[in-house]
Amino acid sequence: MVTVTLFPVAATTAGSPRTSATANYSGRSGSVMLQVVSSTWATDDPTITVSIEVQMSFDNGATWSDLCAFTTSPQTFSGRTGALPAFDCIAGDDLGARKVRAVLSVDKSQLIMGINATVG
Repeated sequence: MVTVTLFPVAATTAGSPRTSATANYSGRSGSVMLQVVSSTWATDDPTITVSIEVQMSFDNGATWSDLCAFTTSPQTFSGRTGALPAFDCIAGDDLGARKVRAVLSVDKSQLIMGINATVG
């Protein structure tokens, strides 16, 4: 497994979604774990909704649709005490080759955060 920084820790502002670089995906089974990275998560405004979408495109990026979509809020933790949220996106289809990307957004205000991705 390889872990990469998908979105470096930086301001994520409402109305300005952050979009990752695109990658080619063969369309065979695969998975990625998306992990929130933030040093202020425990004290950030819990009324802010964070959306993380893994999107796919079969037309070289002209149109995008969600492969996986997740929402969370600050002060929400995973099963391990104090662990920041993580989400698994698993593709098990046979739809063929496509481009994939991720989109990170907040519904209001601004959060300083990032996302790491572990590809399995």
